[in-house]
Amino acid sequence: MSKPLRYSSPAERKPLAQSELLSRDQVGTWFQSDRHDRDRRFLRYAPEFVDDHAAPSGFPFIGPAVYTSPPIFMTADNDARLIGYRTVVAGNAFHDDELLSPLAVSAYLDKLDSADTFLNEQTGLHRRAPGSSDFSFSAGGRAERHIPGTTVVLCSHEPGNYGSFLFRVLPKLQTLAELGLTGAPLLAWAWPAPFRRLLELFGVPESRLLQHDLNSITRLDRVLVPSLRNPNAFLDRESHALMQSVADRHRGSVRGRRLYISRLRHGKVSGSTRVLQNEEALVAALAKLDFSIIEPESLSSEQQIAEFEAADMIVGPAGSAMFNVMFCRPGTKVIDLESEPNWIYAHSGLFASCQTRYGLVIGRIDPTDERSVHRRWTIDIEALMDRISSFIGA
Repeated sequence: MSKPLRYSSPAERKPLAQSELLSRDQVGTWFQSDRHDRDRRFLRYAPEFVDDHAAPSGFPFIGPAVYTSPPIFMTADNDARLIGYRTVVAGNAFHDDELLSPLAVSAYLDKLDSADTFLNEQTGLHRRAPGSSDFSFSAGGRAERHIPGTTVVLCSHEPGNYGSFLFRVLPKLQTLAELGLTGAPLLAWAWPAPFRRLLELFGVPESRLLQHDLNSITRLDRVLVPSLRNPNAFLDRESHALMQSVADRHRGSVRGRRLYISRLRHGKVSGSTRVLQNEEALVAALAKLDFSIIEPESLSSEQQIAEFEAADMIVGPAGSAMFNVMFCRPGTKVIDLESEPNWIYAHSGLFASCQTRYGLVIGRIDPTDERSVHRRWTIDIEALMDRISSFIGA
């Protein structure tokens, strides 16, 4: 891959019929709708409350909003290579699982040209000259492996993040079901046991799973890439229905519980810097309101699904574990504790798309923490207890 490479939008490729996806004679893009030039639009209803314990905290106004997601699609390529998190190179062009607006392409290419391996998604791509659309590729010592036949790639951004796996990867299985591609080999980054178990619960046995190795360049005879259905974490109706169908099969035996989703152990084990400094005092206060304290990382996938499905109220600091809200019953009350505005758009969209009754409580950042993100923070426990008590009776 020494020749210049350029980004190729899935929308600019040859349109394919559904019947052509498995034909090696055809490469291009299948779209679910003939109007593939139109975004899908979703209304996010406002949270029932936003309590800012640190006003002014810098959070934007959080009211009703319209979310846009691109049309659902699937690309098909022959003799392709998968590099980094999710980027497919075929011929002299590359793309991934997103359909970017023309205005977003420039920022996307800037990220791929970054020296930051997270921003460039470990692709090994870099611009041939500043500002150029031509890219070069460096394998960086990575070996190449070959996967024969037709393979469906479920890879996406932030491969090691549990919340990302829930909202980015699992909904792609809905697209495969709609297309009848339920028996094809699947390539996914699913090394952690909970990721593999979730795939099993969603109908993907380990016999169909091929592990994506970020330390290799994967050469594929034919590759199908389903699109990222919900780039803003706002689940479309079909994705939410898929989550609810799995939740229905793993219902909790004790209904109506109040759950606090703790990050205490996670913070100590993972070394996360986003630490709720007075969480132990918060846990003690919640116990007086009959909250059960759960640490999702100590539970099996089935147990996590059952706990969220059976709960009447969920309280927890923002993080991957709160994405399990997609398994909650519609109408479940959710109080999301936020410390920074960076991800509130995705989080509030998720809660609304899952039909919860949600509210937001914003904590106070530790002013001595000089990091730009994931800083230490606290919550006003007394004010939170008052809000929880009033929400319980609402």
